[in-house]
Amino acid sequence: MALYQDNAYKHGIGWSIWRFEWVAKYRYKVFRDAELQKLWGMAFEEAARRYRFSLEDYEIQPDHARILAHLRPSMSPSKAAGLIKV
Repeated sequence: MALYQDNAYKHGIGWSIWRFEWVAKYRYKVFRDAELQKLWGMAFEEAARRYRFSLEDYEIQPDHARILAHLRPSMSPSKAAGLIKV
């Protein structure tokens, strides 16, 4: 029952888990620096906290970044991607 209570919203129960991936232009290795990767991770966590969705996992590689996010059912994936990128 706790699984359903954790995902209960005003008028229903639901899960909305999405995978986002951003790739650098021409696959340039722009995220090579470990400090830059930490900064991006903090930015992802801040966006999740600010816009009230949870990050299940994120991974930052030298040429791309991936996020697995659990969104509220009222938030569209395109809106979440736009809010994360800002």
